[in-house]
Amino acid sequence: MNVINKENPEGVIVQFGGQTSINLTKKLYEKGVNILGTSFESIDLAEDRGKLTNILKNLNIPTPKGCAVTNLKDAFNTAENLEYPVIVRPSYVIGGRAMQVIYDDRALENYMYEAVNISSEYPVLIDKYVKGIEIEVDAICDGEDILIPGIMEHVEKTGVHSGDSITIYPTVSLDKETIEKLVTYTKKIAKTFKIVGLVNIQYVYDGKEVYVIEVNPRASRTVPILSKVTQVPMVKLAVEAMLGKKLKELDYGIGLMENKDVYAVKIPVFSSEKLANVDIYLSPEMKSTGEVLGVDKNLDKAVYKGFRSVNIDIPTNGGIYISLKDIDKKEGLEVIKKYYELGFKLYGSKGTSEFLNNNEVLCEEADLDKLNNLILNNYINIVINTPTKGNSFESQGFKLRKKATERKIPIFTSIDTANLFLKAINIKKNNENIDYVSLDNYFIE
Repeated sequence: MNVINKENPEGVIVQFGGQTSINLTKKLYEKGVNILGTSFESIDLAEDRGKLTNILKNLNIPTPKGCAVTNLKDAFNTAENLEYPVIVRPSYVIGGRAMQVIYDDRALENYMYEAVNISSEYPVLIDKYVKGIEIEVDAICDGEDILIPGIMEHVEKTGVHSGDSITIYPTVSLDKETIEKLVTYTKKIAKTFKIVGLVNIQYVYDGKEVYVIEVNPRASRTVPILSKVTQVPMVKLAVEAMLGKKLKELDYGIGLMENKDVYAVKIPVFSSEKLANVDIYLSPEMKSTGEVLGVDKNLDKAVYKGFRSVNIDIPTNGGIYISLKDIDKKEGLEVIKKYYELGFKLYGSKGTSEFLNNNEVLCEEADLDKLNNLILNNYINIVINTPTKGNSFESQGFKLRKKATERKIPIFTSIDTANLFLKAINIKKNNENIDYVSLDNYFIE
């Protein structure tokens, strides 16, 4: 306020400061500061889970069922009605802090006691966990029309924070009908919330229906990525819209832009080997400290570039240690088979090795002592480990993940990430030619 009182600006833009500046909007509004672009009232509607759900219901747009609770009894009743698994989080959080996927009453009870300590001012949100493809739509709006430079999809299924997931532009697994539905829903939401400037909407597609997970009335971390790979200056256009210009006047068109035959793969960067007691497992709580972008006209080569850029070694042979939680074993079987067929030697925990051998995939059981020796003698080149519970610093799984990270062994805590990594392995195994060129080269007509 000292700066505002001194400079006396025409208005303040809150859309480019992430969740922190969005949380400041109410105080600025109450002090009479002019908010440029989307109004405080609209921001409040999008940020308040109850108000957002009611509006989406009126628009006939599906969203996961959920409820806000402030005590354990209500939490148990809500979880019983929704049926496990559920996703829980305190309201108004940054970076998915304290967000978890919960599978039973005991885990919910533990969470509620911890969450109440984290924030007694706001309730805990409990939503039905919808497993599927998570999708991000970033749009520029002028109050009437919208421009969607591109749609990105996450590699890892729902339950992984968007900052920690690998994201691909353009979408690679959605059909035309689903994409049209995403565009229609985005238009409806933007118009109803009177969005002026940028909006980020996170969706999930479970194979049948598209659900809205979040509406963020601000720029997201994907804005600079989309701006680079679509050549649309999203921030510039958003500011023009906030200052009263219409998208039709700005020469970039309206609606969804067509892809220009270039693939971009965003891969997160973690600093776990430098930090004590940080578990690398992927969850709704964000842990990454940066990201890189692999770009190519060929998707597999873009994936390869991305993994190489985060300094992950890409082995084409050697040993893999596998330990999967029970609910991942059936889905993981097909992915592990691909590694086996490429000639990798498989080692596994007792339960996982038994499961793989029973399904005609040869896997040698390795207890902790044997595994330690294998790692120390460089026999393990990849670790695939989906933990039953993360952040448990005394657990064997945490110690395994920490040891693999410190020795720079690629470790995947999601089956989807391990499956994508196969593309990079095949590129290297086949000695494919990789061109490293300036981004501008992809857009020369």
